[in-house]
Amino acid sequence: MTPDTLLIPIDVQIACVRRELRQRKSVYPRLVQQGRMPEAKAARELRAMQAVLATLMAVLEAQQLELFREAHS
Repeated sequence: MTPDTLLIPIDVQIACVRRELRQRKSVYPRLVQQGRMPEAKAARELRAMQAVLATLMAVLEAQQLELFREAHS
């Protein structure tokens, strides 16, 4: 991980992952239909990206909860 990576806010990272997930949902069916990607791999890749999004959302929620606690303590 480089110092530049740490400068990207989590909400920007979440937006990026959401765009990537939409793109994959759009492209993968075509790749599967053309025989260029096995259906199981497409499904696995989509699940992995959905897990990345869920992880980032959990991190954001934890950060927000911590800020709330700090503000009210």
